[in-house]
Amino acid sequence: MTDRLTNGAECVIENIDYSVDNSTRPSIIWVLFACTDIGKKQRTENAHLYKAKINKNWTPILEVKRQFRVTKKSQVQILW
Repeated sequence: MTDRLTNGAECVIENIDYSVDNSTRPSIIWVLFACTDIGKKQRTENAHLYKAKINKNWTPILEVKRQFRVTKKSQVQILW
């Protein structure tokens, strides 16, 4: 089952959560998709993140870190 989360899926940013103290980088970006099917799996898997002020229809977009080896000596880190 696909969650339909893709680049280009239109949404509205509803809230930005800065959970890490003294950080300017957001921990969670909460978005609302026009179609409620988009992000349904993401909302279910991250149900523990919802607080009183967070709408259950908002989808949490979390930071993703990946490192890729470019050459034997260098690596590239991708955020988000």
